[in-house]
Amino acid sequence: MCFIGDGVRDPATLRQAQISISLSGVSAATTDTAQIIFMNGSISQLDHLFHVAENYRKDMDSFFAVSSVRSAFIVGGVLFFHAGVSATILISQTALFLGLVSFLVKNKNLGSSQKEIERNV
Repeated sequence: MCFIGDGVRDPATLRQAQISISLSGVSAATTDTAQIIFMNGSISQLDHLFHVAENYRKDMDSFFAVSSVRSAFIVGGVLFFHAGVSATILISQTALFLGLVSFLVKNKNLGSSQKEIERNV
């Protein structure tokens, strides 16, 4: 549950919410309790916030899948092919490198999206 607080009586509700958002310029208690604060005082960036959250969820799902596959290769190599420490380290580091390359390719335009956000504010 997401709650957007903009008043004096909102801190108790903000504490119970899974995601709590406050607007800049409201009561200090509301601002202190919120997890996210919109500094421009409006909810115009709410759509962008949901977009960022969705991308984060997708990234975490992808990371979990890559981690699971890497772990399966390491365990399988040790159990079935009697791979040693050097082989497991090689598999682990190769997967780490591929994950880094994947992140860099996926986020090569990360700075330009921030400039677009600043233009829309």
